[in-house]
Amino acid sequence: MINWTNDPANIAKAQVDKWFGTSTLGAVFLSADGRAYPVSGEEREILKQKAAADVLVLHKRMTTRAYLVIFLVVLLFLAFNIGSTRFEAPVSTVIRNIGYAVYSAHGVWIFYEAYRHDRNVKDVRHGMTNSMAARVPLPGAITSHMTSSNPFQAFLVAIVIALFVFYLAAETLAHRGIDLISVVPPWAYLAFVPFVWGLYFLAQFFDRRRGIGS
Repeated sequence: MINWTNDPANIAKAQVDKWFGTSTLGAVFLSADGRAYPVSGEEREILKQKAAADVLVLHKRMTTRAYLVIFLVVLLFLAFNIGSTRFEAPVSTVIRNIGYAVYSAHGVWIFYEAYRHDRNVKDVRHGMTNSMAARVPLPGAITSHMTSSNPFQAFLVAIVIALFVFYLAAETLAHRGIDLISVVPPWAYLAFVPFVWGLYFLAQFFDRRRGIGS
């Protein structure tokens, strides 16, 4: 399912939809370790709703922490920069650099927070997998096309990580007078958005074609 909004409930539902699919033998739950467990259509909907509710709670907690940290970072950044004007060099330079360091550090925190959220979501999925320990997973020959990785999604994740690293590098070098942004030609920035959207749609189409999310 393509999520056109930033509604947390839709985001949670879209995440959980990827854990389920439809094989030639009916509905299945796809565990993170590559196994597929048979479930009934009614059970699938119940499991989806419960998992989506759990993921939604995690998303709201992450959002609350993000708002609080961003507010504190902006406050500290302004405080250090305003405070630097009260002193002469080199004290003012040190204070200003501390402000830049705090601002740059929040980028690392965003990456860590995203990692922690992903880990917590995986814990929800693992918990669902453990609840099916008594069931016999379907043969790999039937479900291997659903449990294999999505190359388009893997490429998309790699691009997002690369963009994040580029952002941190640009922020760090900008404080030293080096404009990394200008090194990249303008057309590359214009082409980046449709390129990423194209990868996203290809990843969605690839999963749909193999029965995931249905």
